[in-house]
Amino acid sequence: MSKEVAFEVQAYKDGNWTIDSVAGDRDQAIYEAQRLIQTSHIWAVRVVQESFHEASNSFVSKIVFKRSKVQNPPSGSPATSAASTQAASQERAPPPRDFAPSRHRHPADKKGIGFLPLLFVFFGITLAGIGMVLLLRQLSESL
Repeated sequence: MSKEVAFEVQAYKDGNWTIDSVAGDRDQAIYEAQRLIQTSHIWAVRVVQESFHEASNSFVSKIVFKRSKVQNPPSGSPATSAASTQAASQERAPPPRDFAPSRHRHPADKKGIGFLPLLFVFFGITLAGIGMVLLLRQLSESL
């Protein structure tokens, strides 16, 4: 009986649970969740163990870690209602054939060119263009 396991690190922000990353190791996923709860925009985190049972061709989900930034959250918050309304184990459709636990980062965590460098490039090109126009004007007047 083959059993594949992955650990989803989920974050609660803007009123929704989203998958932040996926790890193949429970300790790594918990470490990532503890790091994530320290950020200002994350209200709560949880680690969900996703197990695929080949014999039954199904997934089973189980919350193995959860943390919230408040001690006594209001009713309806993720620490009270979201965890309790979701079953500890639930069955889902079978995975694709190439299912393999892997680490995946959320697209928002990828660093790219920021707004400020692009603004500098725009102004640099604009100033260079103005300089070329003035240079051409001066050359045409001298001829």
